[in-house]
Amino acid sequence: MVDQVGPQFAEMLEAMRKLSESQVRTRLGLALRDFPDPAFKRRASIIVKGMDLQSGQRILDIGCGRGKFEAILSAVLGKVELVGIDLNVKRLRQAKPLIGPGMQIICADATSLPFRDMSFDRVIASEILEHLPDDERSLTEITRVLSDGFALISVPHADYPFSWDPVNYVLEKLTGTHVPSRMTFVAGIWADHRRLYREEELLSKVRAHGLNVLGLWRSTQVCLPFVSLVLNMAAAFLDRVGSQRLQRLRRPVGGSGSPFIRRFTRLIDLVDGFNASGSAGPRYVNLIIKARKTQ
Repeated sequence: MVDQVGPQFAEMLEAMRKLSESQVRTRLGLALRDFPDPAFKRRASIIVKGMDLQSGQRILDIGCGRGKFEAILSAVLGKVELVGIDLNVKRLRQAKPLIGPGMQIICADATSLPFRDMSFDRVIASEILEHLPDDERSLTEITRVLSDGFALISVPHADYPFSWDPVNYVLEKLTGTHVPSRMTFVAGIWADHRRLYREEELLSKVRAHGLNVLGLWRSTQVCLPFVSLVLNMAAAFLDRVGSQRLQRLRRPVGGSGSPFIRRFTRLIDLVDGFNASGSAGPRYVNLIIKARKTQ
């Protein structure tokens, strides 16, 4: 078993409670602005706001990758008691400089978590289930390590909008298939994914594994055409730029950022702004749920 991070950051959470909602929103907006992926920014905002951290609580980030959530939480909150796991050693090395006080990252399997029962108060599983051969086993592990807190889970939606991935959208409509997932750079929404999810399918799986759904969000209905393909092709570079930017944001939050990334994100954000008005239609990019262990 992996030893958990000690209760060394209660003062941060006490200070966090003193932050106004507008302060948190401002810091979060600054922390996210240099990530070009509009779907990531929207779901990260929902997840961070939905965590509702209290004093002494611990977070598990399953599939932490290059440390985006770690960097964001450090930029917004300053100090967080968190363990991030991933099987990709290269990405963990990239994440290491980004982790803040009270955080650690380890190489571990999402379907066999090396933690004791009820070890964490919050579990983040953002865009991880679709990669796993056995997503239900991972849900079992999430329920096992979760205490009386809750999990925030996001997955790609099977009924995504045409503009997010026109190539796969047309292929699925005409042929019932999609670009092979192994062709990561050009596979769009299917890149390295074993499955996409429909709402009832995810809700059924979550409930079957002892989780009671507290909230549900349908995220990103409007986006710049082909943005998914473009972002996948440049994912490693763009994520690294965004995460390095977040590392500087801890000093304080603010700054000018990369001119290239700024122009690119401005165009994406202009189109993404249409998501702010109106309710979600039947087609959207991400399905996000907040769930608590059934008592």
